[in-house]
Amino acid sequence: MSIANKSSRNKSCRIPQNLVYACILITSIVFSSCQNPSGKVPPKSLVVPGRAIGGITLESDAMGTMNALGKPDAADAAMGKAVATWYEQHDPTKNALSIFTARDMGNTAVALIKQIRVTNPDYRTQEGIGASSLLVDIQKVFTLRQENGYSLKGGQVAVYSDSSGIAFEINEKRMCIGIVVFPKGSLHPDTYARFIPGMSSIKANNL
Repeated sequence: MSIANKSSRNKSCRIPQNLVYACILITSIVFSSCQNPSGKVPPKSLVVPGRAIGGITLESDAMGTMNALGKPDAADAAMGKAVATWYEQHDPTKNALSIFTARDMGNTAVALIKQIRVTNPDYRTQEGIGASSLLVDIQKVFTLRQENGYSLKGGQVAVYSDSSGIAFEINEKRMCIGIVVFPKGSLHPDTYARFIPGMSSIKANNL
């Protein structure tokens, strides 16, 4: 094969740069499944209360994340607020990544990321806390306040938050099944109604 033919073939096999970026972001943020043998949480899987999960940061322009992740598997929007969810392998029974966005209607068209939710156990705080952690271990790291929980398909889930900007969903086995990162302060009472369609709220004192 001539050098010219090789060059032509290489050019035809090139993958657009934006597609490469999207694939990398989806792999590292949504569906990361590789364990880190050193025990230190890599940046792509790091949960930072009040700030970020992986490469997704609170108060950042949602457009960049939306463009990189592609069309969500589920979405709902009204009055300048929106929730978008991506499922692993597009299967709603598998791990989920959700973002809640809001924009100042009438003043700007830019929607900012206000909350992030993940259920993938690979996403952990620097202390190693994430989905699959036991409540007793979470309590060793965070000062928890019990919030209203929710029920879904017959199961009850308790919710605990820390004012640093992180909340934990705890199942009946006292194990974490999901994490939400939000701005430092109090957890918004509508958080889980936004993220989990069909859920029913349960008062904290009834859990």
